[in-house]
Amino acid sequence: MSGAGTVERYDAASGAHLGTFIRGIDRPNALAFGPDGALYIATGAVGGPGAVRKHDGTTGRFLADFIRVPKGSPGYLARASHLLWHDGDLLVVSSDDSAVHRYDGTTGAYKRTIASGNPRGWITQIAVRDGAVFTTEFAEGRVRRFPLTGGEPQLYVSAPAFSPWGIAFDSQGRCWWSGSGGIARYDGKTNAVVVPASEVPTPTALGMSPGGRLVCSSLGNQSVTLWDIAGEHPRLVRAITEAVRDPAGVVFTDRPFSPPAQFGNFVAQPSNTGRNWRPTGAAVYNLRADAYAAAITDFGIDTEGGDRAKTQLLWEPMQLEFTLTDGRVVRSGDVGSNRTLRPGRVSYEFRPAPGVEARWRVYRQGDGLRMDVAARGEAAGELKSVSLVMPFAPRAMGTTVIAEEWGREGAVFAPLLINALDMGQLRLSGVGKRQRLACRFTGSRQRQRTELRVELLSHGERERRIELAPVRLTKPNSTISDREWARVRRGLLSLLQDTCYMPAQEGGSGWLGSPGGILGNNVISDPVSVNMDRNLQWLCGMGKKAKVAGIDLNRIARRSIEFWLNQRMNADGSLDYVLQTGNISADSNTGVLNAATDYYLSTRDTRFVRENQAVLVKAADYLVARDVDDDGLIETFRDGNGGHQFGDTAYDTVSSGWKNALVNGQAYKSLLGVARMLEDSGQVDRGSAYRQRALRLRKAYNTQFYDRERGRYLWWIGKNGRRHDYGNPLIQANAVLFGIADGLERDTGIPRGGRDVMQRLWDDLAAAQYRDSARGKTVRYIDPGAGDYAGFYWGIPCNLESVPPEFNFADYGKREFPYYCNGGIFPQDTVATIMAFARAGMKDQARLLQREIFRRQHEGLFANGSGFYMGVVNLPGQCYSILKWDGAPTDYEGIISRDCSFLQTAVLADDPARALFDAALEGAP
Repeated sequence: MSGAGTVERYDAASGAHLGTFIRGIDRPNALAFGPDGALYIATGAVGGPGAVRKHDGTTGRFLADFIRVPKGSPGYLARASHLLWHDGDLLVVSSDDSAVHRYDGTTGAYKRTIASGNPRGWITQIAVRDGAVFTTEFAEGRVRRFPLTGGEPQLYVSAPAFSPWGIAFDSQGRCWWSGSGGIARYDGKTNAVVVPASEVPTPTALGMSPGGRLVCSSLGNQSVTLWDIAGEHPRLVRAITEAVRDPAGVVFTDRPFSPPAQFGNFVAQPSNTGRNWRPTGAAVYNLRADAYAAAITDFGIDTEGGDRAKTQLLWEPMQLEFTLTDGRVVRSGDVGSNRTLRPGRVSYEFRPAPGVEARWRVYRQGDGLRMDVAARGEAAGELKSVSLVMPFAPRAMGTTVIAEEWGREGAVFAPLLINALDMGQLRLSGVGKRQRLACRFTGSRQRQRTELRVELLSHGERERRIELAPVRLTKPNSTISDREWARVRRGLLSLLQDTCYMPAQEGGSGWLGSPGGILGNNVISDPVSVNMDRNLQWLCGMGKKAKVAGIDLNRIARRSIEFWLNQRMNADGSLDYVLQTGNISADSNTGVLNAATDYYLSTRDTRFVRENQAVLVKAADYLVARDVDDDGLIETFRDGNGGHQFGDTAYDTVSSGWKNALVNGQAYKSLLGVARMLEDSGQVDRGSAYRQRALRLRKAYNTQFYDRERGRYLWWIGKNGRRHDYGNPLIQANAVLFGIADGLERDTGIPRGGRDVMQRLWDDLAAAQYRDSARGKTVRYIDPGAGDYAGFYWGIPCNLESVPPEFNFADYGKREFPYYCNGGIFPQDTVATIMAFARAGMKDQARLLQREIFRRQHEGLFANGSGFYMGVVNLPGQCYSILKWDGAPTDYEGIISRDCSFLQTAVLADDPARALFDAALEGAP
């Protein structure tokens, strides 16, 4: 069983993977076959309710919730972590409140509680032997024995700090139990660890095979291992890793199995990950059809002819949903079907309801896919609607939707693009004149899933044909070769990661939700206003080619920009950082205004300016008003004096504040952008006032932030006057890119400019290093003398020198440098650095940086083939959007949409506002 929500089937003799038996199980933990031949599955997340599901033991079809007791009622399961059958009844562990309940094996009715432990201690797994149930108890590090006939429990074996999970008895009566220390064996007298944790890290479940071999699920190794335990020391027989993800329980069966059949053109091949493979531009589809029910169990794509279609994009099978006029809902995967399979196509015929004959065909047509759906029969008039349900798994890849037209609560209309990021993009629409389709795109960050629902039949319709066609960006100019363009085009589209509709505080969580259709870090992340320009700026290099497959990508950009300006502005003109009123960041206004500036300069959409003028001006006036001491610089809402404050920008675990060079550099562009938009709208005097404000800011910036002795710009100046440097590359790059450094000599009299700033940055990058005390070695970022530019493969560090502990939020300062925002590498900062080196005439350095990080994007890093998008994980310290300089992960989300913004340098050599910056140099404060 997989934590990804599947039950995988393997050959017991060889360990070969036979296929996926069941998909779409929410938080599976353990499984067991019942006396009736059905498969029973225990489910539940930590802190959530538990249940036991019943599935057909041959087909895997979901039959019913066998046990699902309301909270507060006897027999409630607080996360069902394990289950087993005894004397015709089902024993189930309620882990979070440390209880074992007994249920009637026929009805599922609660009978009684047969074991209880520390409510905070977690009983994790059980075994039955000699008239007693044995419990592993996590917090106490022990196994206890509870007589099934009643009576007081007895301590069976204990090992403090062992933190046990699994338990099993062999034919000799020896107890095997697993915990944080590995696998231990207790023979009634002696307890000893016989398989160390280094071989089976986090061994979450144990079992016995029919042949007497010990079976262990290891979360740390992402494997299931089989051990020969006949001798004194267990001997590893086999390790199973294929299709293993977060493994849990294991069960053995000899029931026949008909795996889903492949009807796509996918053929397994050696992985391209880490290789310089060549895109062919041919679409590859990994499509598998269920043998028993009308359901597509596997859906993977690679629109460039690589091997990435191996990645299963679905959470549970794709199927049809029939809604009847009496309110009944029937899914095609829950009823039997006749399947006809031919090369490149599958056809299902089935009866979703009495008197209704349904047909569903899925087939390859040219380079794309088509689906035909028809409903006939004497009772077909009782159908209210028929929908296609596509449940995507963000854990595998953050598949999202790109669409021009959105409604409320995830309502969206096709034609639209299904954006599987580094796997590719497909255009969804009806065929012929009926291209428009009503859809709904919803999801859950808490449950890590999304669902695209496509209405196919309604209002008496009897048949419909839709298509999914590969979409590839058209090259905007001839400066990039066809070969290089094939490497970057789907990655550029991956920058448009709109969130699905998600309710706020779902299930009592702290997640803020999304209205749908708004850019976010990923499809199920909270939308954020900061750095939005990093997602959208590449569109400025596309020109007329920004319209792809009939969908205007600039309209996608405008929707997100206008959302923040019109729906998330506070009374003082500040823009929210996230969807929480008053939760602001000092770079929220600049992020949105700079995205608006780029949008306008690219499209010259004067209607956008007219309709949003009031909020554009109010957002700019907020920046002006934040010059609280009238020195020309913006002072942020944090004092920058330390004390472990939360930061004032997206680099939020660094306690920057007050006069922040990052914010002021961005604001310089924002003010010039608003000035241009107003001037082009006929408000010359008003626009001129913002331009003069920008010029005054630039002079103060160069005067106060530039450190002549060190030849670089500071990061921030605290309210107490303390100056904070720490070698921030993005601040240097922005100063050059925005033309601020070009005004150094004019503003300060210091005979230096952008080339000097970037040369100093290059020297600083070459000299940067840190001591990794855990590994006892010194790590350099790059070593130009040795031709080693490995650091560029990961991205650009936030800072090259450690920020003192008191200027790190909470306890982040206790981490050894570099970690997270204190010196961690941010791939998204690479684009500004590449452009700034090129702008300063250091094209060789720009090409070196570009070469390395483009290589990572193309060759890939993760199992799904992507170089940046490992899947939405939400596990602190395990994700790669912020890294140590040797590539060790420190982030938590798994996908940050802006990470590949460096790809825009393939179509855009400079900032879109270059003309504004150059014109500003001719002005005087």
